[in-house]
Amino acid sequence: MAHHLYAVVICLEFLCGALVFAIRDLRSTFDNLKAQKGLVYSPEEEAQHLARFEEELKAQAKFISTEDVAELFDETRPAIMQSFVDEINSKQKAWTASIEQGRLKTFSLGDTKRLCGTLREAASGLTKKVYAPEELQDLPADFDARSGFPKCSGVIGHIRDQSACGSCWAFGTTEAFNDRLCIKSDGNFTELLSAGEMNACAIDRHFMKETSPHHYSSLDDAKKAIQTDGPVSAAFGVYEDFLAYKSGVYKHTSGTFLGGHAVKIIGWGEEKGEGYWLVANSWNGDWGDHGFFKIAFGQCGINDLLLGGTPKV
Repeated sequence: MAHHLYAVVICLEFLCGALVFAIRDLRSTFDNLKAQKGLVYSPEEEAQHLARFEEELKAQAKFISTEDVAELFDETRPAIMQSFVDEINSKQKAWTASIEQGRLKTFSLGDTKRLCGTLREAASGLTKKVYAPEELQDLPADFDARSGFPKCSGVIGHIRDQSACGSCWAFGTTEAFNDRLCIKSDGNFTELLSAGEMNACAIDRHFMKETSPHHYSSLDDAKKAIQTDGPVSAAFGVYEDFLAYKSGVYKHTSGTFLGGHAVKIIGWGEEKGEGYWLVANSWNGDWGDHGFFKIAFGQCGINDLLLGGTPKV
């Protein structure tokens, strides 16, 4: 029994010693990783990163490996940094980046990855909606569903907030369906549907005529669908630079891939010769251009999965 107790004491001393060592060397470890990554912080950003790094390191000290420390450093750094914003704006003029992004300004890189909860899969097995050539001849150069369907402008233009949850798939789907339901009812249905309760919907109450949504395989087909029936759901790949979007037509410039994200396309247009989708995000109205953004056609795979359904009223 004494031998077992002695072994436990030695083990605890070793673990505690490792933890003390890790915490004592935190600053030098942080500075070394900072130099390796070539990161440039403001004083506020560095303090924020160091505090998060220390908190997570303490929580995981008994189980973390040397390789995990470097990954933890990346996951806890601020998602949007002024030096990165300056780099984006210096590389291109198509769109403007800003650090002022509401609560996303306080998010870590790991936090933002959790926002991207969509699997970008091929549209195989979905019903393809194809319009006749003559139906596509008079498509306007630009269109905004808020003005195109004035009775439903409040529903279409409402920006939601998925908080810190990876529930974008629920928001993107619910929002587009909500808009189409309002449009189909000629503006009589203006309630905001709950994204959190979408899995509890009854198929005989304001659902779809078909259990499979329509897939639009061409730009013009998707445009016609938006103009005729209302907004569509879409999914695209999010990179770090997108987090800092403020205005203009987004095209991926720099930064690592974070994950798939679902959104709602409400229109289209052209700016400085670049065609774009007009999109409603679900990161609150203090992100981006009052919650909206413009993205170049086809950028980051946004044309690959354009979906819409037909409500029953």
